[in-house]
Amino acid sequence: MPSCGSEVGVNWGTMATHKLPPSKVVKMLQENGVDKLKMFDAEEWIMVALMGSDIEVMLAVPNNMLEDMSKNPCLCSSS
Repeated sequence: MPSCGSEVGVNWGTMATHKLPPSKVVKMLQENGVDKLKMFDAEEWIMVALMGSDIEVMLAVPNNMLEDMSKNPCLCSSS
């Protein structure tokens, strides 16, 4: 019988009045078995904290940017 695996993912946004340090959030995610993360902001200080964590990261793209990105893929790699 094939084994059934389960994965846990969360959303992480940075619009908060009491922001936790990214290193603390990453540790909390790891301790709770979270292996997938959807982010709404790609801030460098957060991405640095996630490096080497083995947490799979997906960056959400706002709907109002989808048309421009589909017409000009270079927008995806600009900072």
